[in-house]
Amino acid sequence: MSLMRRRYAQMHTKKARGRILDDFCAITGFSRKHSIKVLSAKKGQSRRRGCPPGGTKVGTALLVRLWRLSDMLCGKLLVVAIPELLRSLAKHDDLDPPAVTEVSKISTATIDRR
Repeated sequence: MSLMRRRYAQMHTKKARGRILDDFCAITGFSRKHSIKVLSAKKGQSRRRGCPPGGTKVGTALLVRLWRLSDMLCGKLLVVAIPELLRSLAKHDDLDPPAVTEVSKISTATIDRR
């Protein structure tokens, strides 16, 4: 299979690739379309679609900590409780200021996604 794949990749004209494709189809019994997919170069992993995930790992860790402290509230209720939880947590621990601002500005939908 790898030998045929290399030969198919080296052919630059459509006729030459067609001859190799005919031989491959005769040997394996695959359809032409499937043979083209098998012999063509493998594409790399496609990138994730949609918006890139936002936030930092430190901010997400702080959000998870607040979520657990709040007895695992849903996103809508947690948004309301976050300022009070941050105030009480800041009295006992040193919190990362960028993470605190990230978590305090987070939306309910983002909380539910994370």
